[in-house]
Amino acid sequence: MEKNIIKTNAVDKKVLDMLVMAIEEARQNSKYYLLLMEQSRFIEDKEILRQIHLDEVKHDKIFCEIHKKIAGEEAIVNVNEKPCSPYLAKEFEKNIFAKLDNVEFYRQIYFMFLDLEVRDMLFEVITDEQIHTTKLSYLLSRMKAV
Repeated sequence: MEKNIIKTNAVDKKVLDMLVMAIEEARQNSKYYLLLMEQSRFIEDKEILRQIHLDEVKHDKIFCEIHKKIAGEEAIVNVNEKPCSPYLAKEFEKNIFAKLDNVEFYRQIYFMFLDLEVRDMLFEVITDEQIHTTKLSYLLSRMKAV
């Protein structure tokens, strides 16, 4: 007997659509944080942004793995570049709130699953996003103090 990994088959399409959106977001953010890293003047800030970038790459892989587990095939995604202004403080502030929105979105996905392995993977993404919010808040406070 095949083990159900999501709550019902009726939500398969919705979950797959949400996972595609999550993959697109992770890929977009991965590129975006590289751009922010290039714009930053401070080595410590560059390292923080590099770590966020690497986490976004990891999130992409996690969401792709979950998608493949449900659909049995790779997700088809379209990624648009995220606009990036030269004003880092503005970008950090904007992204603090975007990260909080991501946490809520990923929690919605989390609660659609019964499979504990998938839930653990999603929990890791959620906690990473919360940590990103803290790191971006730190970067914003440093910029405002300088």
